[in-house]
Amino acid sequence: MKKNLCNFKLIQNEGIYTPPPVGLSIEFQVFEARYSRSRHVDSAEATRDNEREQADGVLMIRLEKVAKVYSLGEVEVRALDGVTLTIERGEFVALVGPSGCGKTTLLNLMAGIDRPTSGEVWLDEERLDRLSDDSLTRLRRGSIGIVYQFFNLLPTLTARENVALPLLLNGLRRSDIEGRVEQWLQRVGLTHRAAHWPHELSGGEQQRVAIARAMVVGPRVILADEPTGNLDSASGEAVLDLLGRLNQDQGQTIVLATHSQEAMKRAGRIVRLRDGRIEGIEES
Repeated sequence: MKKNLCNFKLIQNEGIYTPPPVGLSIEFQVFEARYSRSRHVDSAEATRDNEREQADGVLMIRLEKVAKVYSLGEVEVRALDGVTLTIERGEFVALVGPSGCGKTTLLNLMAGIDRPTSGEVWLDEERLDRLSDDSLTRLRRGSIGIVYQFFNLLPTLTARENVALPLLLNGLRRSDIEGRVEQWLQRVGLTHRAAHWPHELSGGEQQRVAIARAMVVGPRVILADEPTGNLDSASGEAVLDLLGRLNQDQGQTIVLATHSQEAMKRAGRIVRLRDGRIEGIEES
């Protein structure tokens, strides 16, 4: 096998790609070289706008008569049908309902990943369905933390590098990044696993890395799609405890789609969906 330009060994072990065991991975160095040349922002400056927006008043996620229709050939699937919902700053809201009821679609609209067929989606004073793709990308990068069921960690970056990546993309210097990354790895209890690759971590550990990655930018809201759905009961409990502490101790706004009864117990409000409509809202 020829050496590549980075003098970088490729080791294949049962289909798993294993980067070098020490130092920054080549992939992370490439990311850093690409983005550090473009711009640097001060660490305090990077979070100042979010802190000011949260201090100014109640965070509002607001959906007004939202519908989402997907076309599958000649068949139209109405994933959401006239949903109106408001979420205030500091709430922990659980979206519950059977598979296919519209939970994930609703989260995707709140995140600006998808756009409604009709209706309005607001985050504070910004109407997401009218923003450009570039504006939505910038908004997600600094204001919205997303946690997925299957973790979505980059397999060729260590736990530390996965947490650092959003800050790098936001233009922070390495000196500013390191302190914030270590702080969040400590808060999720994974300082001792920081140099490990995702395939060396348990499912619960991978999800805690994903939560640290979502929180490290200081988001206004965390959107979590079935964050315990791929975990055993003990690991799922640990993840829910972590989300609960973030909500209780920091006032972090969390919207979580779930089938889990344990997750529902931690939410302050439960929104029940069925066939793309809100069936009921309960205070827990």
